[in-house]
Amino acid sequence: MVVTKTKLPVVYMDETGNKESDRFFVVGFLSVSDTEQLNSELMRIKEQIEALSRFNRLKHVQMLKSEGDIEQLYNFAKSAGTFELKFKHITEENIRFFKILIKILIHRIDFRFDALVIDRKDPNYRHTDLSDMYKIITHLYFNHRCKVGSIFVPDSFDYRWNWASMLNNPQIVAIIPSSSHALLALQTVDILTGLVAQGLKNKADYTNKDKVRASLLKVFTEEAKVSIEKSVTVNKPKYISIWTIDFSRTKKGAQSMDKKSNLGS
Repeated sequence: MVVTKTKLPVVYMDETGNKESDRFFVVGFLSVSDTEQLNSELMRIKEQIEALSRFNRLKHVQMLKSEGDIEQLYNFAKSAGTFELKFKHITEENIRFFKILIKILIHRIDFRFDALVIDRKDPNYRHTDLSDMYKIITHLYFNHRCKVGSIFVPDSFDYRWNWASMLNNPQIVAIIPSSSHALLALQTVDILTGLVAQGLKNKADYTNKDKVRASLLKVFTEEAKVSIEKSVTVNKPKYISIWTIDFSRTKKGAQSMDKKSNLGS
């Protein structure tokens, strides 16, 4: 008898817009059926982006050394950290690599992506701390969007956070908090979530960095055949869904966790 092994999907979660001054708080959930495939397909382009980053860093160090700017050189050395792909680190120089990454992701990797959004300009939204916002969004995702048993890997932003005590859902087989620098899949969520957040942003409010990243957003929407809106779902070429929470549909606004969905339709 042949025994067929079934892989459990892994749901990776990351967020953007956690300052109260940001209009949109976006949490991305990337459900991947084969993490090994994601790593093998994206590793080469990640290594190219990292090589460019290291080259530019070395050039900057050499410039500071030649100028004798010991203070800046010291501060630069102190800020050295583990390399990871991040939406905020996209530049005019490396954006061509990120465009390739998006195309590989859309056309070669099996995934589902949900972005759940809190719009702080919703008249029924009331300021609450980040922990409550995470509770709202993760409950909504696992109660209304995730339909199969999965392993949940959230970006571990606080070691004191107890995900297991907060989430009680039969679809969650295991919870494994991790750090984004350790997992390429979490870095991928960071990029996708950043794209959604920028897509929701009014172009009149674009910063210079937003203007640089606009061409990457264009590649993403064209390749994924999705228009970034507050409520949208596409199924081909990949399942991508954006849902903005409608706080008018709860009795207590952000504090309410009633059983019916608070997702905008």
